[in-house]
Amino acid sequence: MLIVDCYNANPTSMKSAIDSFEMIKGTDKLLILGDMLELGHISDGEHEKIVNLLIEKKFDAILVGKEFVKQKSPFRTYQNTEILIKNENLSLLKDTTILLKGSRGIKLEDLIGKL
Repeated sequence: MLIVDCYNANPTSMKSAIDSFEMIKGTDKLLILGDMLELGHISDGEHEKIVNLLIEKKFDAILVGKEFVKQKSPFRTYQNTEILIKNENLSLLKDTTILLKGSRGIKLEDLIGKL
């Protein structure tokens, strides 16, 4: 199953999406999250909060974007979607429940045909 919400992202919508995704039954789940753009001076702290939430909830995640790259994170992290596509074997995720969530500028929708 693929859940696509890659038009807009802010701290509230990102946390809500993560909380909702947690309620979906199943064990083979993955979050692919892109930066929340246009946050200004609060950006670093808000991205750190999302990383900490993922750690707390014990999710598997791939993070995409310059803001997530700056975070100290145990997750696979990529500067942009193009690099992610080149470096991950996305076909291995065909039986995985995936949430794509990020700001439109990250272009996570480019992953749809690859998953």
